[in-house]
Amino acid sequence: MQKEITYAVVLGGYINAYAIINELHKKGIQEIALISYTKKIACFSNKIKKVCIIKQTTENLSNCLMRLGKEVGKLILYPTDDWFLEQIVKIEPLIKDFTFIPFNTKNFNLTANKVIQYKYCEQLSVPYPRTIGIQNKTDWDSITKLAFPIIIKPSHREDLNQKIFRSKLIKDQEDLLLNIGSINLLLEEGVDFLASEVIPGSSNGNIYAYCSYVDENGNILNEWGGRKLSQYPNDYGVFSSASNEVPEIVMQQGRSLVKGMNIHGFCEPEFKYDYRDGKYKLMEVNLRSMMWNEVGRLSGVNLHYTQWCYARGEKPPVELQNRKKPIVLIYYKHELINLFIRKNYWSTFKQICKKKNKYWAGIDLKDWKPFMHDLFHTLKLLILTLLKKKHA
Repeated sequence: MQKEITYAVVLGGYINAYAIINELHKKGIQEIALISYTKKIACFSNKIKKVCIIKQTTENLSNCLMRLGKEVGKLILYPTDDWFLEQIVKIEPLIKDFTFIPFNTKNFNLTANKVIQYKYCEQLSVPYPRTIGIQNKTDWDSITKLAFPIIIKPSHREDLNQKIFRSKLIKDQEDLLLNIGSINLLLEEGVDFLASEVIPGSSNGNIYAYCSYVDENGNILNEWGGRKLSQYPNDYGVFSSASNEVPEIVMQQGRSLVKGMNIHGFCEPEFKYDYRDGKYKLMEVNLRSMMWNEVGRLSGVNLHYTQWCYARGEKPPVELQNRKKPIVLIYYKHELINLFIRKNYWSTFKQICKKKNKYWAGIDLKDWKPFMHDLFHTLKLLILTLLKKKHA
């Protein structure tokens, strides 16, 4: 009889997946598999033993996990995007006997909803932007409660549905009238939105996060905090550069949300600083490892290894984040494109590069294939972006 083996299974192939693989590998874990629906940077790593590229359907993911479970034994899952979270909830009855699921599936649909997240903020006295939910056309009547500019987002992250925008900045009433028709069509398809007042000022350097791993009893096993120094491709984009700088109030608010929302596994509330009242206001709560999760490892906290130990019934080592030694994590791909397409971006990038202890996400000289693949696609994307900009 074949001996049962425990495998870490990273779900997704992008830069956050590659960071998870690096962290686990540095902790001596060799049994790492990856399942992805796109062939991106992490798929080319020499630190993984098994790679499965699937078509993006619930059935394909379920079948792939069941095959892998029969082959090796127990699977510890590390989802890196919201599609994988949603599919795990659907297929839990089929996989629960041989997988460790790192989040609370019972309340996932509630805690992943931004409207519900802001309701928790109200209960827990955590600051958040003035917001209204938009579930049908009549809800537009309440928009007068908000001051322009506003930002409109899906209540649930819909990054993988190309018809649905991640966020839309609405500058004034005229801008709203131009966009309301297309948003109403999405409402008819069952997509809910929320509209929030925009906290003024650039997001560069003003976005902070609290990241933790929480056991099923609500105990925070390890935690770290950080700051996004820049984003791609704009103020409402994703990580380009980040550091381990974070004020204690952000850590306190993060802990309050984790405990109040009954969250298990990974949790990452993000806050934006509002200079008008000096408060750090919740933007969203993410229930998976984000693109800049490597900041944690670089400053002494290994949340993915924490999960590995906890899932195996072992006591994870208690780790304290080192914030006295500032570190900066830079994703060259996003920063390179920012330099070419964003006006007046050079000054931001120059300030980032002045900081000491810089690390480059996605680059490991002992594992060069991921970087070469990513570099090729970066140059391709940059050329296409510049051509599109030229003909605009």
